[in-house]
Amino acid sequence: MNTADASPKTTVIKWQNPEAELDGLARYIQKLLRENSLDLWPSDVLVVVPNRRWALLARKALRHRKLEATLGGVKLGYPGDMNAPKYSPKRTHLLLTLLANAAAEKTAEVLESFNNIPGIDIPSFVEQKKSLRGFSLTKAVELNELKDYDEVIERMSGDETAPELLEMFEAAATHPTFKDDPHAIRIATFDFPISEDYKVVWILGAVDGFIPRYPAENSGLSEEQRAAQQQCFMSMLSRAQNELFVSYFSQIPLETANKLHISYARTRAGAGEKSALTKPSPFIQEAGDTLPGTIGGQAFLG
Repeated sequence: MNTADASPKTTVIKWQNPEAELDGLARYIQKLLRENSLDLWPSDVLVVVPNRRWALLARKALRHRKLEATLGGVKLGYPGDMNAPKYSPKRTHLLLTLLANAAAEKTAEVLESFNNIPGIDIPSFVEQKKSLRGFSLTKAVELNELKDYDEVIERMSGDETAPELLEMFEAAATHPTFKDDPHAIRIATFDFPISEDYKVVWILGAVDGFIPRYPAENSGLSEEQRAAQQQCFMSMLSRAQNELFVSYFSQIPLETANKLHISYARTRAGAGEKSALTKPSPFIQEAGDTLPGTIGGQAFLG
């Protein structure tokens, strides 16, 4: 664990479902910051999530409690369909690429490479928008409609060219960094390289299938793949200075579990849908004395 004089206070929490876990996270972090017994800033809190989707859910839950959070430890990627009528990261990336290449006087190559974007007359779009800068540019490429990428806009000076904005957008998608804001809780995925320690670390969604994560339904991991993921898990545990929380949920809709390749012990029939009864990450038990016994979410919140 941490190399400081004392190990962090450690708690393993079992929640009924993801919604309860996310709300419990936000409620407790809000309480910690309000009481401030640790002389805590929001930037002293690291929330570790299994994937992009859980990162966005965690930020939403925190913002619901009036807590700001940065996704600087999450590769957002380019999800969505570039042929969608509007508003997808993939489409915005394509529009930015068009204008960045046009600004670099590669208009002929651009027009030859991109044949069709729904709702866009490409030659007219390039001609009319290629000189735009800053926030006018974000509107033209629909970046202002992508709520997941709002940190890109927050970091802008307002005079960026298309090539400069494309670089910022691609950095958020593939090489993110935490914004320098002491008022923002840090959110990162397990595989994000974290070199500094945090007063509070919360591992979220620690269920089998999220950590370790399986590449496809019913497919296994090689020993090397499993060891690499376990190393990421243990590395995140070691980043806690004062308090460490590891939490997981005990059930999730069966359809969601199958879609996300979450392992489950059995199913349960409910009102209108079946639920999968999940299994905690095996890395929790394998951590040995590093992690204590489990407490229920309601008991934890008191």
